[in-house]
Amino acid sequence: MRSSSVLAIVVVLLVCLFKHGNSVPVEMETTTAMTTEFTATESSRKDIVFNSTEGEMEKPRYPHDGYCGHLEEACSDERRCCPDFECYHSEGRCIYLMQ
Repeated sequence: MRSSSVLAIVVVLLVCLFKHGNSVPVEMETTTAMTTEFTATESSRKDIVFNSTEGEMEKPRYPHDGYCGHLEEACSDERRCCPDFECYHSEGRCIYLMQ
């Protein structure tokens, strides 16, 4: 007898919850434009310099001589390659860093 009364109470509560849940109007907010936010990492902030006078992106600066070499650009002991590249000394050109 006791378990049937507990079951009846549970059923009544579930019915009340479903009735109340269905009667509440659901409003959804829609937007016409989506925005994409770019979060720069610490390394990308250091590597990329924006030249506001000309409105162009400059090559990443390397601390010792001003610029670093990208893919297929010349490199030497004085002019190093940018991060993610390494100097292929026999040809004097920057290549992708092998990992």
